Amino acid sequence: MITTGGPLFWVDLVIHILRKKLGYEAARMTADMAVADSQPLSQHIYAPGGFLNSVHPLLIKAENIVRYQNIAISVEQLAEQLNMSSRTLHRKMGELSQETPKGFITRVRIENAAVLLEKPGKTLAQRIWLQ
Repeated sequence: MITTGGPLFWVDLVIHILRKKLGYEAARMTADMAVADSQPLSQHIYAPGGFLNSVHPLLIKAENIVRYQNIAISVEQLAEQLNMSSRTLHRKMGELSQETPKGFITRVRIENAAVLLEKPGKTLAQRIWLQ
């Protein structure tokens, strides 16, 4: 018999059962994805690799380029990869995400860094080059 109490008792119970049945890593991933952070960062930092935040095709493509192809990309390079001018990219990003292209790139970099810092065993520089 397993018992628990408190306002979010069911969360603790689910994590406990997952840990018992599926192991520590599955329980940790579930807990990470369910967390509600007080910071204005995207919840993507808690999702496993391969998940993207965006829903608009342009933002999905931009996020994929920055997150998985070239984390050090510049605004000009991103615009070129998306087959548009920097000015058009700036306008479209503003309309779709209320972010500048530079802010978008910076946010994706910060989210990637947060995920990488959680993984033990290598320096941040080593983890970036191993992606």
